[in-house]
Amino acid sequence: MSDFVFVWFRNAVMQVILLVGPVLIVALVLGIIISLIQVLTQIHDPSVAFVPKFLAVMTIILLFGGVILNTLVRFLVSIVSAWSQIP
Repeated sequence: MSDFVFVWFRNAVMQVILLVGPVLIVALVLGIIISLIQVLTQIHDPSVAFVPKFLAVMTIILLFGGVILNTLVRFLVSIVSAWSQIP
């Protein structure tokens, strides 16, 4: 039973990394670009950094939300089916 929990916990962590990773990478890259632009132009308004990152992350979530949701549903179904097969 404990092997089941550890294996599926490891799989769950990997799923989180794979699903959230692209969104975080987009936010990180865009944040670095915006920071460079702010340093070069000396405009340090917080909304200049927040709004583009927010729009980019929301766009990525809207575009890939279905894929993320389908992956999570398949993962949940595999956990439930594996759970029902434990003696």
